[in-house]
Amino acid sequence: MELSTAELDELARELLDAWDADGHPTEMSQPRARLGKPIGAADVARMECVVGLARHVHETTRAIRLLLDNGHLNAAVPLVRLVYECALTATWLVQSEDHNGIKAFLHEYTRQQSNLQSALTRAVSATFRSSRGAVADTNMDEYLGSSDNARRFDLICEDLEPGGADAYIFYKILSSISHAGVRLVDLYFSAPPRGQVVPPPRQIPDAPLDPELLLFLASASMVWSGRAVSYISKNKTYRSMLRRAARQLEIKAELHLSAAYSKRHGEARRRARPPRDKR
Repeated sequence: MELSTAELDELARELLDAWDADGHPTEMSQPRARLGKPIGAADVARMECVVGLARHVHETTRAIRLLLDNGHLNAAVPLVRLVYECALTATWLVQSEDHNGIKAFLHEYTRQQSNLQSALTRAVSATFRSSRGAVADTNMDEYLGSSDNARRFDLICEDLEPGGADAYIFYKILSSISHAGVRLVDLYFSAPPRGQVVPPPRQIPDAPLDPELLLFLASASMVWSGRAVSYISKNKTYRSMLRRAARQLEIKAELHLSAAYSKRHGEARRRARPPRDKR
């Protein structure tokens, strides 16, 4: 059953209320991927990143609802893209095997910090050049050797089930009107009249994505990111609400690691084994 715009907006409000009431974890424990193992620095980093991503999903969805309520559909698209990316990344991260996911996530962060430092070195502005040394966390060495990749979102989608190419297509659709490009420019012009070459400007910009789709993706993102947090908070009340919302949206409340993920890690473990003594 397809939900109307009003029904989707009401569900989004309920998900935000549930997050405020029960979603924020007061105690955290190891997710299933690390069950029974002592909590170390990498475990704390994983928990912090999962919760932080989920919080951003919910805080940003408040802004999405404001934009949609006031008819600013195209302005909401980049924010929907962001919450979708955050939700799937949190889902992937909380389930990732051992410390591979958090290591890849932190490697990508330090890579970007290193690139910023390099850009500051080349800057024309003396103010920028002088701040080069203030850029923290540029050493990637500690985070090398992961079997996961947090740099490419398409690979994160491939690691999830349901997910894969279909999950990435939603991201590409949202991206098409989130970046400076032809698709964005086309929102503001109509096709030229027959026999003419100059496209007339639209009085009202085109809105290729309807509010139902944007609210659906924002709500699904709250379900998936909230479920990621519930892996480490163990709040049954909140988990039940997420499952109910998933049924209304007709989505899976839980995305799992895919066969492709398991295969890659299995191959990595085999390569890491010491060779057998053939004597």
